[in-house]
Amino acid sequence: MASAREIRAAVRAQHAHQVRGRQDAALAVAAAWDKVEKAREHLTGAERQAGAVVTAATAQLPLADLAALAGIPISDLRRLVRLGKDATAPEQSDSAPEQPEPAAEPPAAVH
Repeated sequence: MASAREIRAAVRAQHAHQVRGRQDAALAVAAAWDKVEKAREHLTGAERQAGAVVTAATAQLPLADLAALAGIPISDLRRLVRLGKDATAPEQSDSAPEQPEPAAEPPAAVH
């Protein structure tokens, strides 16, 4: 029969192995998610750039003609145009303009 000390050591070793496995799994998921987020940021930037190009091209020919010539579905071009307009529009703040804070009133005199 194993001694109490051996049992405790075995439990600690098993627990440490489980913790390491959980930690490695969580780190792998976080690293994969970071790659996804970076890819999304890159894709969003590329789509906005493409949208600006498509928007500029519509000055030369209609969107339907662009779609036919480029072999790109018109629905995708429309989406890119919306993204391009979002990229060139000035950013607007949803919050109200900051107002200066009123001066603090002096504390009331205590008599």
